[in-house]
Amino acid sequence: MNLGSQLFDAVQFDFQKTPKGLIYLTVTDVYGEPHINNKWYTMIIKDEMVIRQEWTRIFC
Repeated sequence: MNLGSQLFDAVQFDFQKTPKGLIYLTVTDVYGEPHINNKWYTMIIKDEMVIRQEWTRIFC
């Protein structure tokens, strides 16, 4: 898995399993001063491999 950049500050990992056995992982990175920037990375994992990965970021 490649997030494309370093994780900065307040990082949170959320794992959810689908009924068909996929794992939906969301990584949230809140950073900056005063923590006004946000990045979300979303990965879908099947058989221990990332099969889809996307990200978005918001600067407030």
